[in-house]
Amino acid sequence: MCEFLAEAGARKEVSTTFPCLKILEFGSIDFANNIMLSFIREMIFRSPNLKNLEILAFKDYVPTRAEADFDTTRQLQLPRVTFLHLKGSNNEVCFINSLLACSPLLEKISIGLNASSMVDGADGRCKFAEKLLKLHRVSPLAEIVFL
Repeated sequence: MCEFLAEAGARKEVSTTFPCLKILEFGSIDFANNIMLSFIREMIFRSPNLKNLEILAFKDYVPTRAEADFDTTRQLQLPRVTFLHLKGSNNEVCFINSLLACSPLLEKISIGLNASSMVDGADGRCKFAEKLLKLHRVSPLAEIVFL
């Protein structure tokens, strides 16, 4: 079970899977909310046939760092992921890292930034890109594209 759920006081893992789910879109996601991240993460990793994922971040917050336990993750069949309104937070890097590490068929992660709210100020875009480019990718084809 991931640390996000454990920190939130969750006692059991949900055993539900979503084999028919092909497209998943989340709106107004708060990357500083560990419970919300845990729910999203579990739903993604319990959708073995997911083909397209879009996550729209909540626009007005300054996130804190959170760690995830990736030991329990499954392999995803996800070829494309889109994130919108990201700010370059450590939680966002951690979440993207989990997708890169568990998606052998990943072709492209598209990232739209919220330039007015970047965590590291004016050079936040470059720092965020640098962090993402250093992450290990299980897919040799995976590319990260900034929108």
